[in-house]
Amino acid sequence: MGAARVVQGGARVRGPAAEERTQSVIMENAGPASLLLAQIKALGVHLLLDDFGTGYSSLSYLHNFRFDTLKLDRSFVARIDSSGKHAEIVRTILSLARALGMDVVAEGVETPAQVAQLQLLHCDYAQGYYFARPMDAAQLAGLLESRRAWPLPLASASSLLHQPR
Repeated sequence: MGAARVVQGGARVRGPAAEERTQSVIMENAGPASLLLAQIKALGVHLLLDDFGTGYSSLSYLHNFRFDTLKLDRSFVARIDSSGKHAEIVRTILSLARALGMDVVAEGVETPAQVAQLQLLHCDYAQGYYFARPMDAAQLAGLLESRRAWPLPLASASSLLHQPR
C-alpha cells in the first residue's frame, strides 16, 4: 500500500514504519510533497531523505521538510578514507544533522576502513555490502533465524541498541 493511500484511507501504522524519499522525487512535486510528508509524519512514520548530498541537493530541504534521517550518499562514503577533505565533508554533514535533531545513515559501506572512519565520526547508522548483500524477505528471515554473526567488529553494545529519534 503506497504512502498516499495510507494517508487518504486514514489507516493506522502499527509498529515502526519508515518512508524513504529521494530528493528528486520531492522537488519535482514540492508543494504536494510537503503536505503529504506532513500527513505521513503525523501518522508516526519516520521520514528518511535518501541520497543526501548529490543531485538536487539543497540545504533548503532540511528547512522546508521535516525529515528524521538523512541517508548520506555512497559517493561520500566511497572516498571517506582516501583524503581528509572527504572525511571533513562527512563530519560537517553529521554535525549539521545532529544540530537539527536528525540521524544519519551512511550508504554504500563496503570496507572495514570505511566502518572505522564512520565510527570515529560517530555516524548513527551504516548500510552496505560490508554488512550484507541485498536480499528478499525469505532470505532475511533465514539469516535472522540462523543467528549468524554479522561483521560488526567495531560496534559497541550501546551503538547496536541505538533507537531513532
